[in-house]
Order: sequence, then C-alpha cells, then structure tokens
Amino acid sequence: MKSISLLPNIILFRLKFAFFFQVYDATNTTVDRRKLIYDIVCEKFGCKLFFVESLCDDESIIEANLKEVKVKSPDYKNRDVEEASKDFIARIEHYKTVYEPLNEKVENKYSFMQIYNAGQKVFVHRHEGNRKAFTSYLVFTSYLVCFSNSSFFPQ
Repeated sequence: MKSISLLPNIILFRLKFAFFFQVYDATNTTVDRRKLIYDIVCEKFGCKLFFVESLCDDESIIEANLKEVKVKSPDYKNRDVEEASKDFIARIEHYKTVYEPLNEKVENKYSFMQIYNAGQKVFVHRHEGNRKAFTSYLVFTSYLVCFSNSSFFPQ
C-alpha cells in the first residue's frame, strides 16, 4: 500500500514537466485497488489512465522468464538461484489466490491492455485517442522486442 501514497507526487511531477506519459509499475491485484488508482489519477487529477496487464499460464514461458529475468533482478540480488526460483514460484502461487484480472464488464470505464502468454494474444479495451493508441503501440512493441530478443523464444 506504500506505493499508492506516492501516486499523487508522481502525477504532480508528470504535470509539472509535461511528460507524455508516466509508468506507475505496481501489482494492482484487485478491482478495489484499481478503482483507488482510477479515482486518484482520473477523478482527482483529471489525467488519463491506461492499465497494462500481463497474464501467463504457459509453464515454459514462466520457467524461461524465471531463469532469464527474475533470478537476476534486484529482488534476488546475492541469493541462490534455487532459493530465488522457489520464492518466485511461491509469489505466483500467492497471486493466484488473490489476483482479480481486469474485467471489461466490471471495470468497463477503464482503458486497458491485456497481454497473454508473452504476446500470444492481446486484448485492448476502450482504446481512445492518439496518445493511447501510441502508448499501446509502444507498450506492445517493446514487450515483443524484449521477449523476441530473449534466448528462450525461437527465432
């Protein structure tokens, strides 16, 4: 919950320096949490908001991501690879019990993109205007470039 307290400062910084868009990277696991973010960003500050959700149930992608990215992240610095792997798998299992995916019926006023299994399928909801179109393009292409340059994806 600590990161949510920083959100107004992030928005004010963005407005002060006229940034095109700003990334607020957080695990927004519930409908209520996303509503809180929407209320702060859109209702309080009048900014536009675009959620990006990555969903993966392909074990081979998860395993490759674990080996190539997660165990090398700052979260696992100076930790044994096996220990880091077990911890990351435990995190996934935890999120399976509490995570509420974005839902176009329940969260119908939100703009969002869902990326399934590293780009196997992409769903965009309430795609409005040039900025969101450009942002969608940037997010999706950078996401694909990131994965296509990894050794676990066949060329």
